[in-house]
Amino acid sequence: MVLKILVTGGSGFIGSAFIRFLIGETDAEIVNVDKLTYAATPGALADVETDRRYAFAKVDIRDGAAPGRHRRTSLSPLVEYRVHGGPRR
Repeated sequence: MVLKILVTGGSGFIGSAFIRFLIGETDAEIVNVDKLTYAATPGALADVETDRRYAFAKVDIRDGAAPGRHRRTSLSPLVEYRVHGGPRR
């Protein structure tokens, strides 16, 4: 059985490094769910975007209906790297 992992905030610095590690070192399938805010690192996942085990969904997880398609799949575990929004000082 192949492990399927949902990563929130996977387009940020730490999340993208984690996803690149998983793709390079495991057989896991990865779903990256990210809103792509200021914390995203453009191009950080360019080397894994064509891998059949990687999927991306631009989603704001605060919208309860948005990630519904991924909820119905057998994803386990969930790894959360999302940035909690708030005023920047």
